[in-house]
Amino acid sequence: MARPKRKRTIIAAATAVIVLAVAAGAFFVVRSSRLDVNPNRVLVAPFENKTGDPSLDSIGSWAADWIAQGISQAAQIEVVPGLAAQESFRTVERESGKLQGMKKLRALARETRAGTVVAGSYYLQGDNLQFQANIMDVKNGNCFMPCPP
Repeated sequence: MARPKRKRTIIAAATAVIVLAVAAGAFFVVRSSRLDVNPNRVLVAPFENKTGDPSLDSIGSWAADWIAQGISQAAQIEVVPGLAAQESFRTVERESGKLQGMKKLRALARETRAGTVVAGSYYLQGDNLQFQANIMDVKNGNCFMPCPP
């Protein structure tokens, strides 16, 4: 008698796992379809000044431009132009408030239809600037470098 009950329990557990897997798959398909992005389009956002010195604010845009120029030399990759990236950044700030971390990167991706977003910060380390870049694949939310929280 114990075996039929055990068999029913295993079947019920397997059914529950299958239902959860199908539901999770449907969730991710719907979620990724809402993000109409081009996987070959890259947005390089202005880097955030974390030095505490406002006179260094312009370095964030310069860093983004340098990185975008380097990426644009790769075949089959479209880079959002620097001025468009800066305008998108301002639009997201204006419309979405002060989003932080991954939420901000996703909003920037939606605004520019970019499948990959490069963003980062820079800090003062003694007399030197230290840069930290974050690279995110927008469709699946994976980061190739440390992503912001």
